[in-house]
Amino acid sequence: LKLPPARDVGGLVEFAPLPERLLELIRFVWQRPCSQCGEVPKDPCLCLLCGALVCAGSETCGSEVALPGGVNVRSCGRHAEKCGASQGLFIQAYWGRVVAVSGSMLGIWEYPYVDRYGEAVPPTRSADLRLDARRLERLRTAASLGTVGLEILRYNQRTSRYMEGTL
Repeated sequence: LKLPPARDVGGLVEFAPLPERLLELIRFVWQRPCSQCGEVPKDPCLCLLCGALVCAGSETCGSEVALPGGVNVRSCGRHAEKCGASQGLFIQAYWGRVVAVSGSMLGIWEYPYVDRYGEAVPPTRSADLRLDARRLERLRTAASLGTVGLEILRYNQRTSRYMEGTL
């Protein structure tokens, strides 16, 4: 009996490939249809796990699903349930933030794109932003270890912000 060699070495989850510059990412999501409803989203979110484009919190994107406790799950939450066992990380290219979803929790985090000084600034302040490998690695670690929910709680506690529901 000979077993095939194991391909998984227990490393971090691979993310969908991201372009090195933010402008390339914005061009990539511009006018692309949503993977769930087929319409061009006004505020597109790119799933970091699989690269699918979904609408951010759209009222018309698919049907709403209610979680236990009466929390409505919208497009990002539904996609996270299918793609990442209800944990998901999405990039909102136009707004310069990462949307983290874990069950009924929602977190808004800083971009993995930074300016020449290493600061995560919104794309309205500077269009020449580059992908920071350390920030992307932190996101990959949270997704790989399944600690997105814990990181949402930590960030919301540190910033004294709490957002109900999901996008």
